[in-house]
Amino acid sequence: MSRPAPEELKTALQRAAWLREHNQDEYFLAKSPMSHDYRLKFLEHVLQAAKIYLHSGNGARGHSELLRAIAKAEQTEACPGVEPHLENHDVIL
Repeated sequence: MSRPAPEELKTALQRAAWLREHNQDEYFLAKSPMSHDYRLKFLEHVLQAAKIYLHSGNGARGHSELLRAIAKAEQTEACPGVEPHLENHDVIL
């Protein structure tokens, strides 16, 4: 299955948000893609931090950034069904 185009993803997430806001997500078909999209942003940050770390010759700063990115990504996985507590500066847009 191919990855959705940016416009397709935007439309799907908007519709998912509407379903959640109107309590019409009986089978969690809206919650699931919204959650995956949220988590994907953190995992993409981990990938980017890993690339920077490896490209920089395994520098201390890159290592520290990679560890922080991994910790933030792990927070999103910690408690299924519970929103993670992240500071505003931790959110990756």
